[in-house]
Amino acid sequence: MKIMGILNVTPDSFSDGGKYFSPGAAIERALELERQGADILDIGAQSTRPGCEMISPEEELRRLRPVLEGLRGKLGIPVSVDTFYPEVAEEALSLGVGMINDVSGIVNEEMAGVVRAYGASWVLMHNQGGADSEGQYGDVVRDVRAALEKMAERAMALGIIKERICLDPGIGFGKSREDNLRLLASLARVKAPGFPLLVGVSRKRVTGGSEAGTLAAQVIAQMGGADILRTHDVARARQASSVAAQISRAISCDFVLTNDVNPCKIERPRMERIGITGLELYARHGVNPEERLHGQVFLLDLLLEADLAKACRSDNIEDTVNYAQVMKLAARVFAQPCSLIECAAELTAQAVLEGFPAVEAVTVRVHKPDAPVKLPFEDISIEVCRRREKKTL
Repeated sequence: MKIMGILNVTPDSFSDGGKYFSPGAAIERALELERQGADILDIGAQSTRPGCEMISPEEELRRLRPVLEGLRGKLGIPVSVDTFYPEVAEEALSLGVGMINDVSGIVNEEMAGVVRAYGASWVLMHNQGGADSEGQYGDVVRDVRAALEKMAERAMALGIIKERICLDPGIGFGKSREDNLRLLASLARVKAPGFPLLVGVSRKRVTGGSEAGTLAAQVIAQMGGADILRTHDVARARQASSVAAQISRAISCDFVLTNDVNPCKIERPRMERIGITGLELYARHGVNPEERLHGQVFLLDLLLEADLAKACRSDNIEDTVNYAQVMKLAARVFAQPCSLIECAAELTAQAVLEGFPAVEAVTVRVHKPDAPVKLPFEDISIEVCRRREKKTL
């Protein structure tokens, strides 16, 4: 989990407009955010609050330039600039910035050229109409996920390498309060395999604008799979993130709750397992162009955890997980070409969880016996383990 500290050099941002508008105050605040534990500094010179007026690229640069110049050589963390103007991005990158945080919701070809030329990272945010509108969705989670995947595909088609792309669901941009809540509750489904997910909820309306509401939403986002949290209050976000990480690691363990009166042990329900070993599949996965062209054989092992107590009593196939159907689904999903078998395994695991509600957890191990490595080896394999998000204690 990375914490991105927000620095607004604007007179009109909804939360801290004007507070760090002068270059001196902005530089001091940037150094303070680093001391508080920020992993990335995100500087914005244009407000995106509801009702804001857009400023010109020239004005944006006038605000940014002295701050960026003043920070050169003083910060030990990467700097991101929040802009959708290619000309602003180009000058910012020339001054040492490493990331462009683009809230436009558009994969602009000119911006792609600038990002590509500097080898920078690019945050692509879903934005259907801006902060002043509410978009129309069939299923907001599915629609936002699909839109982000299309944006990533277009960026890669324009020459941006996959490892430089970060996606943002755009909480508060073109979405109703209910849309925002659903997205936060379903980030595991929003997150596209292979791309880090940035979530910005700090002091937004969906949190009630409060620090307490912000921390609650940030913890939910982290537990849902967010990789970067964009926040005004770095110190508190860092503390909350640390506790959330400890809780997340403990979820797979038994819990022992004690007090002065009654001890209470809470355990997971006992789960049986179904194992599928050596499922032979042909697919076109690989970074090497020849692998994508000619394909190769992969072997899949799947381990499914499910409550099979009813099936054990009834002897009825309807009460168990039909492993033949699991194998067919896994084969169909795994056939989608990926550069990395890690991504192929992730897609397969998520498809099994979505397609078979009785499965509580799935482990997918992918063997690549014919990997194009010019050294003797017996096997190469990766393994991903995924558990259903909703847990009842």
